[in-house]
Amino acid sequence: MQNCTRTIQSSSFLTPSEMIVAGLRLLMSGLSLWLVATCDRLLDRLDRHRQIRQLHSWDDRMLRDIGISRCDLDRLSVIPTSPSQENRHEPRS
Repeated sequence: MQNCTRTIQSSSFLTPSEMIVAGLRLLMSGLSLWLVATCDRLLDRLDRHRQIRQLHSWDDRMLRDIGISRCDLDRLSVIPTSPSQENRHEPRS
Protein backbone atom coordinates (compact mmCIF):
# COMPACT_ATOMS: atom_id res chain seq x y z
CA MET A 1 0.00 0.00 0.00
CA GLN A 2 2.80 2.41 0.85
CA ASN A 3 4.45 1.75 -2.52
CA CYS A 4 1.22 2.68 -4.37
CA THR A 5 0.86 5.89 -2.40
CA ARG A 6 4.42 6.93 -3.15
CA THR A 7 3.89 6.23 -6.88
CA ILE A 8 0.72 8.35 -6.96
CA GLN A 9 2.41 11.21 -5.09
CA SER A 10 5.52 11.16 -7.24
CA SER A 11 3.49 11.12 -10.46
CA SER A 12 1.66 14.33 -9.49
CA PHE A 13 4.93 16.30 -9.57
CA LEU A 14 7.08 16.86 -12.63
CA THR A 15 10.81 16.52 -12.51
CA PRO A 16 12.81 19.52 -13.74
CA SER A 17 13.54 17.80 -17.05
CA GLU A 18 9.84 16.97 -17.52
CA MET A 19 8.97 20.60 -16.77
CA ILE A 20 11.45 21.76 -19.41
CA VAL A 21 10.01 19.33 -21.97
CA ALA A 22 6.47 20.47 -21.14
CA GLY A 23 7.52 24.11 -21.46
CA LEU A 24 9.21 23.48 -24.79
CA ARG A 25 6.11 21.69 -26.09
CA LEU A 26 3.97 24.65 -25.05
CA LEU A 27 6.41 27.09 -26.66
CA MET A 28 6.54 25.08 -29.88
CA SER A 29 2.75 24.86 -30.09
CA GLY A 30 2.50 28.64 -29.65
CA LEU A 31 5.27 29.19 -32.16
CA SER A 32 3.61 26.91 -34.70
CA LEU A 33 0.29 28.75 -34.28
CA TRP A 34 2.06 32.09 -34.83
CA LEU A 35 3.88 30.71 -37.87
CA VAL A 36 0.65 29.39 -39.42
CA ALA A 37 -1.13 32.72 -38.81
CA THR A 38 1.79 34.70 -40.27
CA CYS A 39 1.96 32.49 -43.37
CA ASP A 40 -1.80 32.79 -43.79
CA ARG A 41 -1.60 36.61 -43.67
CA LEU A 42 1.28 36.59 -46.13
CA LEU A 43 -0.58 34.35 -48.57
CA ASP A 44 -3.67 36.59 -48.27
CA ARG A 45 -1.59 39.66 -49.11
CA LEU A 46 0.06 37.95 -52.07
CA ASP A 47 -3.32 36.82 -53.38
CA ARG A 48 -4.79 40.30 -52.94
CA HIS A 49 -1.80 41.84 -54.74
CA ARG A 50 -2.18 39.35 -57.61
CA GLN A 51 -5.90 40.15 -57.94
CA ILE A 52 -5.32 43.92 -57.97
CA ARG A 53 -2.49 43.54 -60.49
CA GLN A 54 -4.84 41.50 -62.71
CA LEU A 55 -7.54 44.17 -62.46
CA HIS A 56 -4.99 46.87 -63.41
CA SER A 57 -4.34 44.98 -66.63
CA TRP A 58 -8.01 45.26 -67.68
CA ASP A 59 -9.21 48.16 -69.81
CA ASP A 60 -11.72 50.73 -68.53
CA ARG A 61 -14.67 49.10 -70.31
CA MET A 62 -14.03 45.75 -68.63
CA LEU A 63 -13.71 47.43 -65.23
CA ARG A 64 -16.98 49.32 -65.82
CA ASP A 65 -18.68 45.99 -66.63
CA ILE A 66 -17.95 44.75 -63.11
CA GLY A 67 -18.80 48.11 -61.54
CA ILE A 68 -15.41 49.55 -60.61
CA SER A 69 -13.17 52.29 -61.95
CA ARG A 70 -9.42 52.96 -61.97
CA CYS A 71 -9.87 55.19 -58.91
CA ASP A 72 -11.44 52.25 -57.07
CA LEU A 73 -8.38 50.15 -57.88
CA ASP A 74 -6.08 52.78 -56.39
CA ARG A 75 -8.22 52.86 -53.26
CA LEU A 76 -8.18 49.06 -53.04
CA SER A 77 -4.41 48.99 -53.00
CA VAL A 78 -4.28 51.08 -49.81
CA ILE A 79 -7.06 49.39 -47.84
CA PRO A 80 -5.60 48.37 -44.48
CA THR A 81 -5.08 44.66 -43.93
CA SER A 82 -4.79 44.74 -40.15
CA PRO A 83 -6.89 46.42 -37.44
CA SER A 84 -3.93 48.60 -36.36
CA GLN A 85 -3.90 50.26 -39.80
CA GLU A 86 -7.64 50.99 -40.01
CA ASN A 87 -7.46 54.71 -39.21
CA ARG A 88 -4.27 55.38 -41.16
CA HIS A 89 -5.98 56.38 -44.42
CA GLU A 90 -9.00 58.22 -43.05
CA PRO A 91 -9.03 62.02 -43.48
CA ARG A 92 -8.37 63.99 -40.34
CA SER A 93 -10.93 66.54 -39.18
